[in-house]
Amino acid sequence: MTREIAWEPSTPIEVSPAEYETQVASWLRATEGQLTSFSVQHLETLSGSAGEYVIDAVARFEIFGGSEIVVLVECKKLKRSVERDVVVILKGKMQETGSHKGIIFSTSGFQRGAIEYAAEHGIALITFVDGVHTYITRSAEDVPRSYLPADIPKYAGFWPSPSDTGLTVSTISSTNVEKLNLWLAL
Repeated sequence: MTREIAWEPSTPIEVSPAEYETQVASWLRATEGQLTSFSVQHLETLSGSAGEYVIDAVARFEIFGGSEIVVLVECKKLKRSVERDVVVILKGKMQETGSHKGIIFSTSGFQRGAIEYAAEHGIALITFVDGVHTYITRSAEDVPRSYLPADIPKYAGFWPSPSDTGLTVSTISSTNVEKLNLWLAL
């Protein structure tokens, strides 16, 4: 019997806010080689028409010989799945600050309405999980981490996207930021 090690949104990964945001910034920085003048600023304050916003991370890079792209990144550490309203608020912050893209990372997943709204508006949603959830085992019981291969990442991200058959999920990790690279370059 093959099974995937279970991940449960109601019991999100135990990670400190600092370690969580540092890992997210690390994934963003891993895309640097593909983009021109790439930078990530942690906890940046941006001005918008309705006031100032403290953003968990702001990524910037250039395209077409000097046009700057600004990406707002929010890290949500909640007890329940992120709702559509959170994505709507990020979309509003993007519009108010003149930003081009947005990403929300969550330790507890996303509700279907949030995923659909994000897909319609080009916002990326990534669920932050223990890297062990990227490994599939044949065991009927949980396998101790010490029995797993050494190359399993400490943390990973699951990126859901609506498809004709339901959801397609891509994985992000310290050694696999290809989907993030492609999305940023669009």
